[in-house]
Amino acid sequence: MKEKTFNVYVPSYKRYDDKVRIYDHLEYCTYVVRESEADLYRQFGIDKLWVVPDKLIDNIHKVHQYIIDESPEDIICIIDDDGKLIYRTETTRDMTPEEGSMELERIAVMMDDLGLGYACTDAVPAPYYYVSEFVFKGMCGGCKWVNKEKFKAKVDPYCYYNFDLDLELQELLHNRIVLKPLYFIDIGGQDTNKGGSNVDKNKEKRMSGIEYTKKKWGKYFGYNYENNKARINVNR
Repeated sequence: MKEKTFNVYVPSYKRYDDKVRIYDHLEYCTYVVRESEADLYRQFGIDKLWVVPDKLIDNIHKVHQYIIDESPEDIICIIDDDGKLIYRTETTRDMTPEEGSMELERIAVMMDDLGLGYACTDAVPAPYYYVSEFVFKGMCGGCKWVNKEKFKAKVDPYCYYNFDLDLELQELLHNRIVLKPLYFIDIGGQDTNKGGSNVDKNKEKRMSGIEYTKKKWGKYFGYNYENNKARINVNR
């Protein structure tokens, strides 16, 4: 059997000079950037680049689907550009770059062994959210894995900022479970830093995406407007 290939991709926009960059917290990764910004990323020391014409990746939905469709590897990880990885059990500690890359690879191997299409980290870094090493559904954080041989989902742009939850619901429909490690997590800026999807994020798009996702999935997707939290209502 052919040995499976793996890589880590980082979609990034206007964050070449961030003080906290995932680029500095992994042994390797490839930044996916718009052609118009490539030189700026190089000037700030990020030289492992996949440079794409602007019009092909000019929003968060396009860039994720482009990476899934056009990357050559069998299994990929797509991780947010503005954070780092930490171990999160009863306590927390930062990972070294070696540990970070090892854990991303470990999940990829497990997905291949189990025949799963999608995995993601948790959305909340607090230690009290740790209940076991793995769960098989739940809110999606800023780190996602795709096993292309098994992955069935497609990015739906009409979900706006809930597109990753929609990917998970599609995978729960087609493949029954997703793999979600709880013992480590990525942490980064939450709507407070420049660049990325924050450039054009607004209440109108957020509300439109929530209502569209509710209509699409019915009882399987819920949203609490008081605490601004989504919920996947699928028993596993």
